Amino acid sequence: MITNKPITSIIIFLTILASTTYGDELAADFRLKEFDNESFRLIGDHAEQLITTTSKGLSVKVPSQPGKKSGAVGVAPRARIRGDFEISSSFEIVRVDKPKTGYGVGVGLILEFDSPQKDAITIERFLMPEEGEVFCSTKINVVDEKKNYFPKRSPATSKSGKFLVTRKGSSVSIKYADGDGDFRLLRKEEMGTDDVTYARLAADPLYSEYGVDAIFHDFRITADELIDPANPKSSKASALPIIVVSTITLLLLGFALWWWKLKRQPTSSPVSPSPKRSSSPKSTS
Repeated sequence: MITNKPITSIIIFLTILASTTYGDELAADFRLKEFDNESFRLIGDHAEQLITTTSKGLSVKVPSQPGKKSGAVGVAPRARIRGDFEISSSFEIVRVDKPKTGYGVGVGLILEFDSPQKDAITIERFLMPEEGEVFCSTKINVVDEKKNYFPKRSPATSKSGKFLVTRKGSSVSIKYADGDGDFRLLRKEEMGTDDVTYARLAADPLYSEYGVDAIFHDFRITADELIDPANPKSSKASALPIIVVSTITLLLLGFALWWWKLKRQPTSSPVSPSPKRSSSPKSTS
């Protein structure tokens, strides 16, 4: 069979590319000292006073408050996240109180899903009372009105790092990078395909009296669709143009491959007619 390996390879590559390309993107580089109020909102008590833009990134300072409990302070996108997605952020912990009790203090990203079980999943970089410095992830759901927690932890050494959360189909992968290291898989869970209704990146004392100062360098979200809450029937940037262009490109390459094969086929030579023969055998003398 005649094949054209270069063209076939291109078709396979574009097919893979078309199947993994996200339709929408929301990217914030906080080191530019800008905050997009139309795309993101502030989260937490006194967030306007505790969050500032700097040349290093988004500075979040949750003060120590002996005898008082503080919650998470940070930012969240206004859009719903639909379909496959990739969410990432890099951070630096400037200061954190050593907790004597509780479940830790530090920075984290939590995703909440629009599911009947109120599913949620986290990735955090915490200082914990007993375990010390850790990356941790907690899967959360509600069954019979009871909230259930399923944590996983891994030791941390650097005050800086990165979070990466991806969903492909119904599978969610939680990864982290310690300092400038490579990403490592902390957990992989089946979380369904429901929309993400809430994605909060924050400095988080977990409702304790302890304080934490952190800097977030960036916050990037790519997804099949980012649903504008003001217009839920349309996404911020439809994926249709990408699909159309990819499909047309594949069709054109397929036609080119078919035409190339057709031109390579050998041309048949005309068949000369055989001489006529007598319908009866020759007689012998």
